[in-house]
Amino acid sequence: MNTATFKKLFSYGVSGYIYGQPLFVPRLLVNGATHNVVYVASEGNNVYAFDADGKGLLWKTSFGSTVPCGNISGCGVAPVIGITATPVIDTALGNIYVANRQFNSTTGAYSHMLHSLNMLTGTENAGSPVTITGSVAGTGYDAVNGTVKFNPKTASDRSALLELNGTIYVAFASYGDTDPYHGWIFGYSASSLAQTAVFNATPNGAQGSIWGAHLASDGTFIYTVTGNGTWDRGPDWGDSYLKLSPASGSLSIADFFTPFNVSALTANDRDLGSGLATLLPPLGSSPFPNVMIGAGKEGRIYVVNRDNMGQFNSACDCQIVQSIPNAVGVATNTADLERNFSTPAYWNGNVYFSGTNDPIKRFVLNTKTSKLNTTPSDVSPTTYAFPGSSPVVSGNGNGSGILWAVEKGASVLHAYDATKVSRELYNSNQNATRDSLGQAIKFAPPLVINGKVYIGTRSSLVVYGNF
Repeated sequence: MNTATFKKLFSYGVSGYIYGQPLFVPRLLVNGATHNVVYVASEGNNVYAFDADGKGLLWKTSFGSTVPCGNISGCGVAPVIGITATPVIDTALGNIYVANRQFNSTTGAYSHMLHSLNMLTGTENAGSPVTITGSVAGTGYDAVNGTVKFNPKTASDRSALLELNGTIYVAFASYGDTDPYHGWIFGYSASSLAQTAVFNATPNGAQGSIWGAHLASDGTFIYTVTGNGTWDRGPDWGDSYLKLSPASGSLSIADFFTPFNVSALTANDRDLGSGLATLLPPLGSSPFPNVMIGAGKEGRIYVVNRDNMGQFNSACDCQIVQSIPNAVGVATNTADLERNFSTPAYWNGNVYFSGTNDPIKRFVLNTKTSKLNTTPSDVSPTTYAFPGSSPVVSGNGNGSGILWAVEKGASVLHAYDATKVSRELYNSNQNATRDSLGQAIKFAPPLVINGKVYIGTRSSLVVYGNF
């Protein structure tokens, strides 16, 4: 691929930033015709269904008033907040589920809602929406009479929604680090939107946000990573990798990993959960066939055995499969050591990280030991400024692959050979007049499917492909 065969094909204008990843469903009968459909949700509190091949808007649904002035980690970048988290689609039920935030200027009340929309029409299903709320027993710093209640004003949903065994899960971090807040996960029935589960990461303490890209599942358990907060080996789980069991409709801790330096991480704002962990496919020949790999702000890579996560060792992280310090990102000064906000991508024995002020690094995984080479095999020619990128890989099986990344500051789409990221195949600045991306935004991963690349920006869904 190059500028002779690959270009910007078209774009669709939207109202509000697109932080969530676009979603794609092929061959749907919409408005009397068959379409490949791409869905996007925006901070303007709008959900759009577009023809994925450039034939226009199929439907649009708008929710209540947005929250003014702010971005997903504070105030001053995005003009409004509405829908941040990537929605989830249940094709069997024919629904798309969307969580949004809104503000009532008359009453001054904030609320978070979960919507179930018909994916063909965008109309609300029966019983939709529901208000996301809940409480747990606890003595946390905002507890009242032994109860900690969800605070919609200081909460922000960041992680992509997850559907597991007929339940929709929505996770929450803070809004601009404004106290009081906790990490929360709520479960709702996909068919009725009845609440089925409530989990608070720090019921007897403070904070413990669930910041990053997604909740993950192996089909049985849910995995996530928390940020700065109280840690006491339970029930408070700040700066920890968590394995949650949804058995019997509740969410309980099945296993965990907490780094040896958890106190220093929390004290120095080094959120472990700034980048979430990626679950790798089974590695059959390894003594640790089921692992997850991630890194937090500190830039230390963790390879964790999902079957025995190692829990806590105050002396070292030697109980997990592997720990590689200072592997990702470059600290610009001693006061700002925010090396990583990236959730790694995985393809065919390669793990890709995009840290702050760092090129994208390709680490090779030894599938017989489940360990990474401690130094990258190669790096991209481009250095990515804060906060790095959210890389994704498209591949034709294991035969070939392309690593895609959006450079936020320069608003450039890059494509690299996934087997050698030092080899750039294309970038949108090579023919900037034709292929300009527009204004890119942080944390927003592209979707690569069906021969096209879909990227959300500040005002558009931009689509690239072969011509």
